[in-house]
Amino acid sequence: MDKYDQVVGWITGNWVGALALLILAALAALPQVRDGTLLLWSWARRALARDNAGLDESPIVIDTGDERVTFTELLRSADYDVVKVHAHNHILGVGAEYKWIKRRYPKSERREQRLTTLDILSGKGKYKANQVHFDVVTIALPDGREKKIYFDISSFFGGGISTVLNPEGVLARKLAELYKL
Repeated sequence: MDKYDQVVGWITGNWVGALALLILAALAALPQVRDGTLLLWSWARRALARDNAGLDESPIVIDTGDERVTFTELLRSADYDVVKVHAHNHILGVGAEYKWIKRRYPKSERREQRLTTLDILSGKGKYKANQVHFDVVTIALPDGREKKIYFDISSFFGGGISTVLNPEGVLARKLAELYKL
């Protein structure tokens, strides 16, 4: 008995199941029903993925009185994220970084934080206005992996001492590409 004969045998032997399949096929042919079903399916998948991974992908905006801090997520990967922080002062900016981490990686643990600079022009370690400054936060994920988050803090960084990111390194080249330098 081939597959066609098996399907016909099932349909004739299970008229309730065949009727249900016929109704589902008719409903699926209606665009509104099909689009609504696809929308519900995508919401369910995102909800399940968020619950499983612990990730919240909605945009993050932090309002503190008269100030608003927003983020531009330039790159998200398994090993590191690059996030531009739009803040007006240092205290708000750094506090916003921690809230971003808590929102994106709620079950993570902060391990290390350091300041680094992508020296766009000269590769030297002195602070200059034409540099891009990053607050690099290393977190431990629930599965034991570590991840680095490069927060671009150029909008509120007021100077100071930082390490220089090797302008010839892989990450520096990727950052230069992201910033179209």
